[in-house]
Amino acid sequence: MIVRVDHIAFAVNDLEKAIEHAKIFGGKYLFTQKVEKDGYQVAGVAIGEMVLTFMQPVTEDSWVRKYIDKNGEGLNHLGIEVENVEEYAKELESKGIKVPVKLFDGDDGRKEILVGPKDGYGYVMQLIEWPEGSNTTPEQRIGRLTGYRT
Repeated sequence: MIVRVDHIAFAVNDLEKAIEHAKIFGGKYLFTQKVEKDGYQVAGVAIGEMVLTFMQPVTEDSWVRKYIDKNGEGLNHLGIEVENVEEYAKELESKGIKVPVKLFDGDDGRKEILVGPKDGYGYVMQLIEWPEGSNTTPEQRIGRLTGYRT
């Protein structure tokens, strides 16, 4: 079962510009983290109870660079929190939805699946089950993202 939108992720060319733009809307900077193996860095900004993440490529062969080159800057994916990601994956597949990526043993305890843009209304849907469950405050949900890469 879907619990809530966990975060909204954007692919951008200029991380600092994106962070400053989010501050216009009342955004509070949370973190920046480099994801070396995938060639990008990510920053998180909280606006109320919502979290926006911005991903900037740092290498030319990064999947984020390829995404921007093909689609331009903008919305990349929706992070959606679910209660039981393994059961949810089975349910989606039983309804004909393709679930091409299944990561049930993340380093941070997080489990996730990805639904591709053909079944996600043009965007990737990252469905996440957090190890501490869904009964968390907005502050706890925002805080756990500092150790999480989108």
